[in-house]
Amino acid sequence: MTIILSNLQRLTSVVPSSLDAARYMQLLFKAETIADSASLLKTDEEISVEHVGLGDAEVEFVSPKTASGIWRERLSKHGAALLSLTFNVPDLEAATKLLEEENVHPIEQQPSRCVFDTMEIVGFNIELSQGQARPAPLSLWGRASPLLHVEITHHDEQAASKWLKRVFGAQSVETEFSDFLVKTTGGRMKHIHHVQLGDTVLQYIDPTSEAGPWYDQLQERGSSVHNLTWLVDNMEEIAAASERAGTRDLRYFEFDYSKLFGEDTRLKPKVIGRIIDTAALLGFHTELSEPQASNINAFLLKQVPQHMLKVVEGTDI
Repeated sequence: MTIILSNLQRLTSVVPSSLDAARYMQLLFKAETIADSASLLKTDEEISVEHVGLGDAEVEFVSPKTASGIWRERLSKHGAALLSLTFNVPDLEAATKLLEEENVHPIEQQPSRCVFDTMEIVGFNIELSQGQARPAPLSLWGRASPLLHVEITHHDEQAASKWLKRVFGAQSVETEFSDFLVKTTGGRMKHIHHVQLGDTVLQYIDPTSEAGPWYDQLQERGSSVHNLTWLVDNMEEIAAASERAGTRDLRYFEFDYSKLFGEDTRLKPKVIGRIIDTAALLGFHTELSEPQASNINAFLLKQVPQHMLKVVEGTDI
C-alpha cells in the first residue's frame, strides 16, 4: 500500500532572515507575497515566517528570533537550508502508521501536521498535512515558469528513488533529459535521475569529486537540496538585480541543447543558464535557464507556458 500525495503545498527553508529572503525573491523575480498560506507556522515570539510564490511553488522562509528553540537548533546545525517539502494526504493517521512501519518517525507532530525525519533517506524531510490541499495557482506567481526541479545531491540516488517509489508510488520521469545532462556534464555527475513525487520533479545528482559545489555539499551536509530550478525570460534583468543585491553566480553556463531537442527547435543561438549562489540567504541555490527550445514540453513533466517558447524577434537562428 502506498501513500497518496497531493500536489506540492510548499517548500520550507530555515534562514537567518525570513524578511531578507522574501525581499530577495521579490527583487529578482517579482515573487508574490502569499498572505493566505495554509501553513500552520505563523510569526510569533520565537520565529519570523514569510511565504512567497514563484511560478507554481510556495516557498516558506522561517528564521528564529530567540537564542534557543527548535528553529535556532536547525539553523545552527544546518546553516541556511531547505529542510522540508509539504504534501497533503487524505488520512494523516494512516500515513503516519505506514511510515512508522518503514522506521520513519515524526520529528514534529500536531493533530493535522507531521514532519518526518527522511533527510538521510531522500535528502529532505517530508511534511504531511491533512485537510484541503492548496490547488495549483490559476496563474503563475512572479516572472518564472513552474518549478521544474528540486535538485538534490545524494550518495545513493537509486536507493532514494526506490524508497520513494515503494512508499509513495513515485515514478521515474524525464529520462531523455537525464541522459543528456549526464553526457553534457562530461562525467562530473555519475548519475542524474528525475523522480516524480506528487506533481514535483526531484532531480537526484550523484556527483564526482570534479563536480565542485555539488560534491562539496554532499561531503559537508550529506544528502540535501542543492538548488531549485525555474526558467525565466528576463535573464539580463535578473543578472543585474542579482549584482545589485550582492549575490554572484555559483555557475554560469551556455548549453547547446540541439542534440536533445533538435536543431530546428532553437529559440536563440545560445541558451544561457546560471546558478546564483543564494544558499546562505535562501537556504538553496537558485538555478535559472532561458527557455531552451520550442518543443521543450515534450521532455518535461511540468509544462512551460507557451508565451515563453517563442523565437526572440530579430534573432538569426
